[in-house]
Formats: sequence, C-alpha cells, structure tokens
Amino acid sequence: MTTPNEATRTARTTSNDADNIDYKSELARKGIHLAGVLIPLVYYFIEWETALVLIGSLTLLSLLIEWARFRSPWFGRLFNRLFGVMLRKHESDEKKKTFSGATFVFIGAFVTILLFPKVIAIPAQILVVLGDSSAALVGRKIGKTPFLFKSLEGTLAFIVFGYLGTMLAPKLTGSPIEFAIVGAGAVVAAIAENVGVFIDDNLLVPTLSGLTMWLLYNLLMPGVPLDLPGVPG
Repeated sequence: MTTPNEATRTARTTSNDADNIDYKSELARKGIHLAGVLIPLVYYFIEWETALVLIGSLTLLSLLIEWARFRSPWFGRLFNRLFGVMLRKHESDEKKKTFSGATFVFIGAFVTILLFPKVIAIPAQILVVLGDSSAALVGRKIGKTPFLFKSLEGTLAFIVFGYLGTMLAPKLTGSPIEFAIVGAGAVVAAIAENVGVFIDDNLLVPTLSGLTMWLLYNLLMPGVPLDLPGVPG
C-alpha cells in the first residue's frame, strides 16, 4: 500500500517533470500555450453550439494525432522531431502514452464550455492560459520557496497574472462582489495548478475554477441570470 509520504514524493517527482526541458524550450512551450487565449476570445463572439462544434472538432483532431503518434512509430518519430523539445518527459514516454498538454487544453476548453455559462467559461479559460504560463515561467526562474507540490512564487504568479487577465473578461454587473468571485476562482485555479500532478492541470484548472465561480455566483448573486447581455448565448 502506498503511504502518504510515498504519494507526496511521487507527486513531487511528477511536478519536477518540467526539468527535462530547458528554460528556452519552456518559453517556446508557453508561447504556444498563450495562443490558447484565442479560445475565450473567439468564444465571446460566437454561439454556444458553434463553440462546442469548433472546440469539439479541434479536440477530436488532437486526439487523432495522439492516437497516430502512439500507434505509428514513423509518425511518432516525426511528432517528436517537431515537438519533442517542448514535451514533458511523461508526454514523450512511449510506454506511458500520455496526451500532450495541448490536447488537454482542448479537452478542458470543451468541458468548460459545455458545463458553464459564458461569463464563467471565459475567465476559466483565461486562467488556464495566463495563469499556468505565469506559474511555469516564474516558478522555474525564481521559484525558491516550496509550497505544496511546486513553488510559492509560481503559485502567486498564477494568481496575480491570471486574475489580471480575468479583469478583461466580460462581467454581468462589474460589482466588487463579482470581481471577488472571479478572484476566488483564480485562487482555486492556482492551487489546482500546483497540485495537479496526477490529473493534467489544463483540464483541472478550468473545471475547478469554473465550478468555484458557478457556486459563488449562485450563492452571492442569487437570482441574477448568468447570461451576458448583448453577447451571443
């Protein structure tokens, strides 16, 4: 039976998986990750059904690519030649057959859009893009203080930059309560990113932060419709 200490050591080993790529490659990886901001941006202008079809199609395509690289040695070598420098150790391990972070971004976006209204899904996606990138870059560069499974500096960077990004997201009323709700979502997202070593944080962050914001909207702003006025539903 695995003891709590053994589980913690395993989690820390997994969280240090980023060490298999250098900081320059991490910058490139997060530069591509930042392109994910297009998901909430595009979603703002389109209908819910259209967004599900679009993100669902991208998710399916990404899953097919993953299947091909696991099943075809030739395609796997090509994939690693093109993207291997930016893959975590567990993502490039042929025995583990773990999806890449990009695939989990699409899965997380699809689940978030499916489950939550636009006023929640958009900031949740902003958090996974800006917050996660900030945590990785700051944590690897100056992270010195251990906190849970990663660093305190990286987690604080997630909260600060992720929350600043969500301030640009559309709001229902723009009240202090609403900004506090989104702030709580940012804190939960940062903790999820820190401890998300067994479930990919690109899936864990938007779903947990979205659930947090949904609960708080219903608790603190009861009766307020969660539909953004003047925005495609």
